[in-house]
Amino acid sequence: MNLQSPKLYSLSLLITLLVGGAYALFPIIGQQWELYFFVMVMLTTGIPHGATDHIVYQFEHKKQGLKPSWMTFFGTYLGAMILYSICWYFFPLVSLGIFLLISAFHFGQSQLLFMDWKELHPMKVILYISWGMMILLGIIGFHIEESMIILASLFEGMNIEISHEMITRATVATGMVWFASMMVSLITEKISGIAFFFELMNVAVLLAVSSFTSLLLSFALYFGLWHSLASISHEIQIIKQEDINFNWKQFVKSALPFSLISFAGIAILLLIGQWLHAIVSPYLLFFIAISTLTLPHMVFMQRLYAKGNQSSKQSPTVEVG
Repeated sequence: MNLQSPKLYSLSLLITLLVGGAYALFPIIGQQWELYFFVMVMLTTGIPHGATDHIVYQFEHKKQGLKPSWMTFFGTYLGAMILYSICWYFFPLVSLGIFLLISAFHFGQSQLLFMDWKELHPMKVILYISWGMMILLGIIGFHIEESMIILASLFEGMNIEISHEMITRATVATGMVWFASMMVSLITEKISGIAFFFELMNVAVLLAVSSFTSLLLSFALYFGLWHSLASISHEIQIIKQEDINFNWKQFVKSALPFSLISFAGIAILLLIGQWLHAIVSPYLLFFIAISTLTLPHMVFMQRLYAKGNQSSKQSPTVEVG
């Protein structure tokens, strides 16, 4: 989330500070309610933000003067999900690495899309990946014990040793790459001074709140309030160029059917995970579900961002309200 959407930015920042502050003051109550908050975020913004990829697909094809095909859409979407699921089964470590990389790119893209580099310019790709990886590694690093429990359940039988020092060094390294890239962008006037300042503040807020909240809550705050809302806002702004009637109400209406399908699919996988706990980790099934949804979603959103990049590159304003 950034200053291009001042009202959403203010809302995300305010809720993050309030929830994070409440957790710091009342940690026991926070631990009792964090799961409910996580589920609420996933139901309201997390899953729905990727449930309109069919609208993105239709927009892209109509923009090119092509006729959308439901068979092509579902074939592409389900094909990518099935292939990635197979990859998870046979190559879990490689699949986790791919998931982290595409997630980092996708997270950075939703945050820094406005920067005045051509989409997929090497510098912009570096900015996207370094920003996203810095935030992901930062959240993991502040909760290394919780993270290692999840990793251990993902890769039972594998001797995986990841220390807090390793994560810290990786976070600092990606942070230095991001900051250097931001400095180059500032010097070459690809980002304004005020936007540069606010992006530094955003990183500080996200990492600071993550440092004194739990893994589940810190991820929910980032994913639900900063990433998902930004992604929805971008989608509406770009599609609205061609369809003036596409707004938040239309987004919710379009997202509802596929959101319900996603909720049901994830619920079924989690139930299967409970039944087959001795054979397949429920954490592994959850990661498979989220990552297989993320891969095709990122592809469709990348195409949308490429189409609407010209209108999205303008420098953000500081007007809030």
